[in-house]
Amino acid sequence: MKVRRSVKAPAVLEASPDSPQVQAVFRQLEAHPEIALSRREIIRFVLTEPRQRAKDVQALLKLDDLETIRARLLKISNAAQAVSKSASAMRDGAKAEFTRALVIDDATSAEILNAANQRRELIGSEPLITLGPDGSLRDGLATQAGGAIEVINKAVAKADTDALQASLVRRQEADFRLQIAAAKEAIEALLADEALLKNVVRDDFLKTALELYDGEICPVCDTPKSLDELSAIIRGNARSW
Repeated sequence: MKVRRSVKAPAVLEASPDSPQVQAVFRQLEAHPEIALSRREIIRFVLTEPRQRAKDVQALLKLDDLETIRARLLKISNAAQAVSKSASAMRDGAKAEFTRALVIDDATSAEILNAANQRRELIGSEPLITLGPDGSLRDGLATQAGGAIEVINKAVAKADTDALQASLVRRQEADFRLQIAAAKEAIEALLADEALLKNVVRDDFLKTALELYDGEICPVCDTPKSLDELSAIIRGNARSW
């Protein structure tokens, strides 16, 4: 193939043999002036400051768009690393809380399955055979019908549990046992004396009547009585005991 182009007519390309495909190839080459530089262009590159020279070379080679893409990719990479670091920290925190809640050393499938089945046995639920992405530790557990599941406040539940444990410890102390024994002995004595038991009930009844008295009507017989009359009745009952 022969290609000829003169200085007088640089836009005219003579190719032999000629075809639209050949013309398209040379038109593509014309779009890349970096293929050949004039002496003046070379001197300009030599005399330019290093920083500007780098920019000019990138523009000459049409790498300025590539630099923009590289900067964007670097920004995306840094953002992805930050998200990955945050996600890793959240995962490690959740893993630590999970193992602490199940009282296990490591969140392996075997230890999780064993700990979960121990708790399922306490509530009478069937044990899990395997753990998988499609399964759940709650499989087979009964849920509330016809409504949303009640949300438990963990802080309140923990406070209630601590109070219950403290109460259980208190009940094991010798002083508390002595108090229970004394109360039991007093109740047995009260039950053995029927008359005394009736008097105790009557005393509570009269105290309630006195508290409900409005100054005019007796709350027991629903008849008008003065405070002195009501007090006399109560004192009379008290002497009869």
